[in-house]
Amino acid sequence: MVDRSKQLARRMEAMAQARRERMLDRRTQDIARPPAQAAAMGEAMLVLSAGGASYGLPVASVAEVLPHKPCVPVVGAALAMLGVFSRGGRMVSALDLAAILSGRMSAADGGYLVVLRGVEPPIALRVDAVTGTGDVRRVASVDIADGAAGGERDAVVAYGSLLSDPTAPLAGLIDLGRLLRPFLLPTSPSIGA
Repeated sequence: MVDRSKQLARRMEAMAQARRERMLDRRTQDIARPPAQAAAMGEAMLVLSAGGASYGLPVASVAEVLPHKPCVPVVGAALAMLGVFSRGGRMVSALDLAAILSGRMSAADGGYLVVLRGVEPPIALRVDAVTGTGDVRRVASVDIADGAAGGERDAVVAYGSLLSDPTAPLAGLIDLGRLLRPFLLPTSPSIGA
C-alpha cells in the first residue's frame, strides 16, 4: 500500500511539473510574440459602463470589484468624489467615473466599486455595471493634445471592440494616469508603479 501511495505521489508530482513547464512555455511565447501579432490579439480589459457609455480598463490595473457600498462624504471635495470607505484596514477614496468623464454624477443607484491596483492613496471608481472581461482590439486612437480640457476628452485614449463580439458597441479605453491626474498629489507615484 505504501509503494502504491509513493507511485501515485510521484505521478502527481510529474504531472504538476509538466503543467508548470507548459505554463512557462506559454508565457514565454506571449512575451516573445511580435507587437503586431500581440495587437491583433487584443488587450485584456475590464469592460464596464458609466453614465450610459461603455469603457475599458486594463485588467492589470484592477485589484478587485466590489458591490457599491456607502461612503463617508468628504467636505469640500470635488464633485466626482463620493467619499471614502474602509477596505482591509485602509481608507479608499471613491470617485464616480461618470462624473469624472462627463462632469455629471451618475443617476443610477448602486453599481460597483472598481478598486484600482498600484495607486496611492487607494482609489476606487464607482461604475453603473461591470460587463465582464475580454480581449479588446483598438480600432481608433484619439489624438489628445497636452493640457486637454479634462474629462473624457483627456482620459479616453482610444476606442476598441471586443474580439469575442465585434458587433458590441465600441468601448472608450481609459488611460488611468490621465483620468486620475486631478485627484492625485503631485508627489504620488505613477499609476501601476
